[in-house]
Amino acid sequence: MAATTERDIAHLKRKDLLDDYFTIAKRRKGALVATALRTRSVSMRDILAHGGTFSNSSSEMLKDLLLSGGDISHDIADIDALEELGRLVLLQNLLEGDGLFGERLLFIAHGFSSSRRQSPRYSRLLIQHLILKNDYDKASEILDQNKEVDKEFFGYLRAEFENPFTHLDKVTNQTWLANFNRHFLEYNLSPILIEENSAVRPFDRIKSFPDHTIHGDELVSVVLTAFRPDETRLTTSVCSILNQTWKHLELIIVNDGSGPEYSEIFKRISKLDTRIKIIDAPFNQGTYIARNIGYAASRGEFIAGQDDDDWSHPERIERQVKYLRANPNSIGCRVNGVMCNEYLNRVRLGYKPVGPNASSLLIRRNGYDLAGGYLEARKAADTEYFYRLPKVTGLKIGTLAEPLSIIRILPKSLSRSDFGPGWRHSSRRAFRSSYEYWHKNTKNKDLCVDGNSSVAVKVPRRFSIRQRDKRPEFDVVFAGDWKSYGGPQKSMLEEIFALRQRGYKVAIMDLEAGRFMKASDRTALNEPIQALINDGEVDQVLYDEHAYTQLLILRYPPILQFFTHDVSKMHAKCMVILANQAPSESDGSDIRYIVADCHKTAKVAFGVTPVWIPQGPQIRKFLELYLSNPTLTEFDLPGILDIDNWWHNRSYYRSMIPVVGRHSRDDKMKWPANDDVLKTLYPVDGSFDVRIMGGSKSPLRVLGTKEVPTAWIVYKKDELPVPDFLYSLDYFVFYQHPQAIEAFGRAILEALASGTVVILPPHFKSVFGKAAVYAEPQDVPAVIRYLHSDFALYKEQITQAKRVLKEQFSYDSYSKNIEKLLTA
Repeated sequence: MAATTERDIAHLKRKDLLDDYFTIAKRRKGALVATALRTRSVSMRDILAHGGTFSNSSSEMLKDLLLSGGDISHDIADIDALEELGRLVLLQNLLEGDGLFGERLLFIAHGFSSSRRQSPRYSRLLIQHLILKNDYDKASEILDQNKEVDKEFFGYLRAEFENPFTHLDKVTNQTWLANFNRHFLEYNLSPILIEENSAVRPFDRIKSFPDHTIHGDELVSVVLTAFRPDETRLTTSVCSILNQTWKHLELIIVNDGSGPEYSEIFKRISKLDTRIKIIDAPFNQGTYIARNIGYAASRGEFIAGQDDDDWSHPERIERQVKYLRANPNSIGCRVNGVMCNEYLNRVRLGYKPVGPNASSLLIRRNGYDLAGGYLEARKAADTEYFYRLPKVTGLKIGTLAEPLSIIRILPKSLSRSDFGPGWRHSSRRAFRSSYEYWHKNTKNKDLCVDGNSSVAVKVPRRFSIRQRDKRPEFDVVFAGDWKSYGGPQKSMLEEIFALRQRGYKVAIMDLEAGRFMKASDRTALNEPIQALINDGEVDQVLYDEHAYTQLLILRYPPILQFFTHDVSKMHAKCMVILANQAPSESDGSDIRYIVADCHKTAKVAFGVTPVWIPQGPQIRKFLELYLSNPTLTEFDLPGILDIDNWWHNRSYYRSMIPVVGRHSRDDKMKWPANDDVLKTLYPVDGSFDVRIMGGSKSPLRVLGTKEVPTAWIVYKKDELPVPDFLYSLDYFVFYQHPQAIEAFGRAILEALASGTVVILPPHFKSVFGKAAVYAEPQDVPAVIRYLHSDFALYKEQITQAKRVLKEQFSYDSYSKNIEKLLTA
């Protein structure tokens, strides 16, 4: 939906905002739902409801109508949008009535027209939902119409209609059991049986009787850890190892500090087989430290893991050992598992019934010798180990396709609370980002984890063995998008350096903006901030973590526009929303945020009334249309630099011909919209030596050509270090699209700090003052020739720029402004 010139920037409307976001969503297939799931944003539903109906309903209005039996058949503007909304609502299931709301949306999409075939993604989800609510007639009807979904995993969805443990009226389980065994028979594995014993959960009645045993030469050590176990579940897991066809094994069970009341359970377990060895840890430290104890005590040529409530098929160890025998280039292998609950129901909303079993990893002894043990973390250390082993050994880890385990899915287990369809807890992301940086930037020999090693990995407090109950306290927390590495992130890093120099305790909080909706899930923070976190210079605090800060600075207001449904557990004495971008372009197009929405969201999410600080005068003019003192501060917070690190003394011109250049994103809003203006500023006739970094697709579109002019040298984004590129210029010339509102201009500041003469359009004078030269586009060539005719004039402009930078854009000037906020 195209923006119009009729929009009034003093009265931006939510309807127009939703139009603009819906346009983005239509361009990026699947990105909106993926982003909303990742961020647990309920408000993003409004984008789809708005775009999917002629009446431009909100999601709640649409929900009320459908749940009351209303008809929307004549109000459907975009059935794909409503189908996506149904999928999002069902997978999130965060609000009362979401199950029925999502179901009705998907039914509407399913029956929209006879010529429209519903994608398996939506049919599968609807069928899963109906099975879980025991509506088998409707589920069967849709399965009949979706043969592709019906065949998935040997027809497990239809077989669930016959599960005797969830449908007590069933008198036979033969149809269901035959289907369950298809997973095993497909790989020539012995089938399973379910013993008759109504007093025990079906999962704990699983048995299998292969027709052979193996007495191999290699000893396999299986390490199982348990903390305050359920005896029946533990017995099921232990017996599944003892009944392996591979008989030459030892089972090391580490009692992870369960306490004296559990000692009898472990004694009874130890009497099951002479191959069992019980080790009592002195106190509870979590699965992975307990595994390290077990690994250290192991004697086998191979070492394997086993969860205390899973079941391993009798042929699991045999097939894993045979795989490693046949694949000398593999350091280990894991197996797939059938995932189900205690009633052997394999249907989980949004999930497949079979997937890799992380705890099943079996490795060669030399892999343990080289990589050592697991990191000291209560969760997710098995994934880290899975990636570290190949890095250290240079060998790969295989995954056997065979479903050689059955994974018990308990809704309240230690790990399940960290996952949902399309979502994982931010602690998982933070941990992975930290250890991936460690893996990438550490020599292989230094990645061995043993009792004497110091590991430069930030373990989230939520996973920490020792810090779980400590509430961290900070002076300043910088909240924003820390995965990207552009102007906002570079500015925040400089601000962190400025505050750290003065002894302030600083942390970051990573948040995602719905505006940059992506289908893919990025985990890693940018490397400069992750390096500071891993080194302990900067901390990372999670959104739902109990913490305290004197000052919370949230950069980039659009983060708040379609924010998470959850309320933060951080307590902030003062909160600042740093506006580094205007709510829209100057003509009201491309609306990024509504000021009132973001202000209200901040109050609800963080429990404090925020103050707004513009990054520059142009943003201030925009915000003054909506805010006033004291909500809008009297001072700006422009970007800063360590000027001494950037400065480059110039004693001559680069060339007799002026060297003119710029760097920026390759985006149409970053370039002039008129070809004559563009050619005037960045000549194509060879009169200036023009150098561009960041790509040239946008300016070439303006010029109406695909060929880079011979007078231009074009570098890709970050092809050269920014300082090196800037040192190669005489003049940094930066002009943009006429509708663009530049909050500040990080690239401009970097050019000024490099000792380059900067030439800008006049509206930047309120930002940079005497640091730059200002001219209308048609006058720029004459200004350049004038300055290039007298090096004394050129040098004086550079000297003047340095004075301004010290006064307004230095670490000292920034710290003084922050101190105003900290002492307010």
